[in-house]
Amino acid sequence: MAEMQSALWRYLLILLMCPLLFGRDNYILGESERLHSPTLVAEDEKHSLSLVADMGGSPTPNTELTQPSQRIKFNPTVQNIVLSELKDVRFNCSIEVPHLDNGEQITWWKNGQLISHSEHISVQSFEIPDGVMTTILSLCSITGIQRSDSGTYTCKLTLKNDKIISDPIYIQVEGLPYFIRQPETLNVTRNTPFNLTCEAVGPPEPVGIYWYQNSTRINNVAEVSPAVLHVSGKSNK
Repeated sequence: MAEMQSALWRYLLILLMCPLLFGRDNYILGESERLHSPTLVAEDEKHSLSLVADMGGSPTPNTELTQPSQRIKFNPTVQNIVLSELKDVRFNCSIEVPHLDNGEQITWWKNGQLISHSEHISVQSFEIPDGVMTTILSLCSITGIQRSDSGTYTCKLTLKNDKIISDPIYIQVEGLPYFIRQPETLNVTRNTPFNLTCEAVGPPEPVGIYWYQNSTRINNVAEVSPAVLHVSGKSNK
């Protein structure tokens, strides 16, 4: 009798716990049914990855790449070039891009201005395909470089309306200083003071100027250009 009462109590306890275990909206799977999990989506800045999983299955990746121009940049190259006047110089920039369909070309710029071909400056470009990517190499050559060629040089490439700009290349041309302003011939009245001006530029900077009269140095310490010589007055023209 005691065993029958104990079994009856266990049966009632199980009946009371069923709603707690399963709930009203829960469903008990049949023998031929499988459990399906919801789709998981994970995203980051570079790509999105969709995972679909079910019982007994493996995740299936679905990668969607962003625009190539958002990740592409020019390869590092020389940053500073210092050389003397009339020397020849060549420098380059390169970049790896997907295979080109529209014939995109690298352009060279100096101080924000597009460089055009001339007898003095020439530009050559080469394309080297490798798998799904193509390396573009562009060479800029300057023959008999001049002081006016000093400045900042950059490469630019346009891909799908996006402009890619390289790091700058600084070129400094050095040589002997030269005069850009020399003393003028003057007619002055006797005993009247006057000034003479002389100006020179480098590099190197600053430029020091000495004054001479009849092959004799007037100042023992060089004056920084531009230099002005104050003459109190002469008895002769």
